[in-house]
Amino acid sequence: EAHGIAVELGGRRLLNGVDFALGAGELVGLIGPNGSGKTTLLRTLCGLESPLAGHLALAGDPISELSPVVRARRIGYLPQHAVFHWPLTVANAVALGRHRPQRDGGTAGKRAVGRRSNARTHRPPARRRTRRPDCR
Repeated sequence: EAHGIAVELGGRRLLNGVDFALGAGELVGLIGPNGSGKTTLLRTLCGLESPLAGHLALAGDPISELSPVVRARRIGYLPQHAVFHWPLTVANAVALGRHRPQRDGGTAGKRAVGRRSNARTHRPPARRRTRRPDCR
């Protein structure tokens, strides 16, 4: 949740007096014109941008008091223009943001990657094999 959030970047006020609350299990679409502060709000809610004013909390805990490790366990963020240098399905790209080292040798992370998603996944086209002519 956010109360009275103000954010300035590059000397320009991008958010001013924003209040936002989202309950467990709620799904919200954030819609607005380009440059209206949607990404800045999301980055601020995740603790990636620091507000000039206001209060941010996650399940009642002030975000500024959460360590980066605790924040990473509780918040997943995938930027709009993320660049992957190898083919990934949507499910695997999202799972990358949720993966963290496990005490059990990584099986929990593997289970997260293996979970089915309702999202459509991209599968690269199958490679065509060309047959070489017999050279004699």
